[in-house]
Amino acid sequence: MKNIFILGSRGYHENYGGWETFVSNLVDNYNDKDTIFYVSKFTDKKEDKYNINKNLIIDPIYVKQKGSIRMFLYSIKALNSTIRYIKKNKIKD
Repeated sequence: MKNIFILGSRGYHENYGGWETFVSNLVDNYNDKDTIFYVSKFTDKKEDKYNINKNLIIDPIYVKQKGSIRMFLYSIKALNSTIRYIKKNKIKD
């Protein structure tokens, strides 16, 4: 089983720009069924992690601050959440 963590986008199937389009196309067109994608999603309300399907897990990252610091905090929180998830689930690959 391979694990791919995608950080820095605003989510899966979000319409903000090139990075989000790349993420959607990569996940939708990736042919290896033994790969799980973990995609961070920017959100302004608290949500739990959820599965779109068996190969895609969405990790909503809540940031309540406004202004230019918002995306910086989102990036830090997404990275920390990913590290916690990897450690908790003992992911080696």
